[in-house]
Amino acid sequence: MKKTYLILIVFLTAIFAHAQKVSFGPVIGFNAYDIEIDGPIIGGGAVSGLNIGGFADYQINRGFGVRGMLTYNTIKENEYAYLDNNQYNVLFQDAELKTLQLHGFLRYDVSGDYNKGFYLTGGLRMVNIMSAKTESEDIESFYKKTNFGAVLGFGVTISRHVGLELMADANLTKTLQADAKAKNYGIYANLTVDVASLINK
Repeated sequence: MKKTYLILIVFLTAIFAHAQKVSFGPVIGFNAYDIEIDGPIIGGGAVSGLNIGGFADYQINRGFGVRGMLTYNTIKENEYAYLDNNQYNVLFQDAELKTLQLHGFLRYDVSGDYNKGFYLTGGLRMVNIMSAKTESEDIESFYKKTNFGAVLGFGVTISRHVGLELMADANLTKTLQADAKAKNYGIYANLTVDVASLINK
């Protein structure tokens, strides 16, 4: 335990020692995805409500930086069904998932001047399903509690304060408990506000 605290103290000290290279603030956005399943189960698609959270960004040099992002959202998934002797059987219609999502990105500013203009970004995301239910039942056991994915896209920083991002997403691990391989292909759209740049303006 003492070792864990020591590592945390060293990490926080390093961050604050380079505070001029750290930015942070709120993020809002949404995501949507299509569900493709290799197996007897058939999936539909999904769209989120508003993703709400925050981000912290560390500038490595003039062109590169890393960003961590934590968001909470509610996702509506469409119908799941299965085929049995060519018979179409509905498992459930609409499901509501509440998730906590952690993203880790590497950013590259094309202009070579960090937090100015157009940038490329990509990395990994982890989704933790906090609850899953239909109108009549709890279906949390239908899903894997945690799944991981890869994210790749681009964004633009406006006046160093506001960022707009659009990213493609695909899962890398199973999303369902069932013996079927599900692939989710989707998009994320985010709006970020750099509070640190406004404070230090």
